[in-house]
Formats: sequence, structure tokens, C-alpha cells
Amino acid sequence: EYEETRPREAEAPANVTARDKKMAAVDKAITLLSDLQAQVLAEGEKEAAAYNKFACFCKDTTSDKSEAIQKGEDEQMSLTADIKSGMSKRDDLDVDIAEYQEVIKNTEKAMAEAEAARAAALKEYTANDADLRSALYALENAIKTLKAGKTKPSLLQFQSVSNTLRTAVELADALGVGSEASRKSVSAFLQQPANGNQVEMEDYKFH
Repeated sequence: EYEETRPREAEAPANVTARDKKMAAVDKAITLLSDLQAQVLAEGEKEAAAYNKFACFCKDTTSDKSEAIQKGEDEQMSLTADIKSGMSKRDDLDVDIAEYQEVIKNTEKAMAEAEAARAAALKEYTANDADLRSALYALENAIKTLKAGKTKPSLLQFQSVSNTLRTAVELADALGVGSEASRKSVSAFLQQPANGNQVEMEDYKFH
């Protein structure tokens, strides 16, 4: 009986050692799992903190960007309104400019026409003035000749004076010079017969 019991007693420590080894392995696995769990939790908390930080950053950035976008859109609308207003004013100014250009064109045309008319009038006046001076000069010489004569003027002299005087009167009428009294005196002289009484030359004066 003793002999039968000894192998069992010898086998018991071996079983205990094996069981202890198994328990140690289990404990080691539990410890490893616990450490892994703690590490996962720590990393999860770290990632959660990083996510929260990133989420806050995104939120702040989104808010800032949204405000910037809204501000940009408002500025764009304001600039668009200003551009439309400026274009409207420019259109009005274009109309005004076109009207002013037309006025300038018409004014320049009128000035050119007036200048041409003035030049033509000056040319005509100069020619008429020269003709009138020439006629008056001839008339003065004819009158001086008649006054200097001691006898009545001949028919040829009278006709020459009459023609000269008639030319002077026509020029004076065309130019609007001479008084009504002078024209009447000249008309009376021109109506005299060539062999009629001599009319005093002092009665025929030109103004």
C-alpha cells in the first residue's frame, strides 16, 4: 500500500508545477491583455483629444471661411451694384458726349459758314468801296472841271458828269449811304436837259 502511494505523491508536485506554469501563462496573457487594453484606451483617448482638437479647428476654420465667403459675396454684390451704377452713368455720359459733339459740330459748321459769309461780305465791301471811291474821285474831278469852266458845260461834258454821277448814286444806294436830300438833289441834276440852265454845283454834296 505504501509503495502504491509514493508514485502518486511523486506525481503531485509535477502536476502542481504544470498547473502553475499554465496559471503563470494565463496571468501573463491577462496582464498582456490588460496592458493592451490600457494602451488602446490611452491611444483612443489621445485620438479622441486629437479629433476634438481637429474638429474644433475645422469648426473655427469653417466659421472663419464662412464669414470670409459671406463677406466676399457681400462685397461682390456691392461691387456689382457699383459697376451697374457706373455703367448706367457712363451710358448717360455717352449720350451727353454725343449731344455735345453734335453741338460742337453744328457750331463749327455755323462758324465756318459765318466766316465764309464774312469773307464774302468783306470782299464785296472792298470791291464796292473801291468802285465807290473811284466813282467819287471821277465825280469830284468832273465837278471841278465844270466849276472851273467860264461857259456853260458842253453836251459831252454834261453827259460825262451825268454818267459818273449816276454810277456813284447807284453804288451809294447799293451800299445804303448818302442822305435823302442828297439823293433828291442828284435826281434833280440828272433830270435837267443838257442845254438847260446851269445848276449851281454847290447844291450837290455827298455825305
